Amino acid sequence: MGTAVKDQLKYLKLKAHEFYNTTLTFDTNKQFAYYAFAQNPFDSRSISGINERQMGISRCFINPRGIPNAPESRHVLFSMSAENSYAGKVMTGVFDAIDEYKRAKTSEEKQKAASDIAEQLSVVQYSINCAIRTLKDVI
Repeated sequence: MGTAVKDQLKYLKLKAHEFYNTTLTFDTNKQFAYYAFAQNPFDSRSISGINERQMGISRCFINPRGIPNAPESRHVLFSMSAENSYAGKVMTGVFDAIDEYKRAKTSEEKQKAASDIAEQLSVVQYSINCAIRTLKDVI
């Protein structure tokens, strides 16, 4: 596979670690908000903010263009595979692109499939980056 795929995997791994660390911080803030709400149940602004951010995370993983060959499947992480509509897959766009790469016969087909893999990895990375920005305390 090309260097674009390796670069996207590297960036995806970095963003996944950053997302994990951000979720730990967010969880601490969430626990503090729950404690504050228990002390003063008439002020629900902090709880509302937590809920809005959690719903925003779900929105980050919706791709309006859909996944390739299945535009009706818009969720980046969880959708049906083009290969098997009865089985759900994680990161369907990425794994379908990998399957295309495996089936490619010529070097041109492999190069295009590798480009598709890199593109799908970048979509996942963008979604994770959106989720990180949604969870951060500072806009």
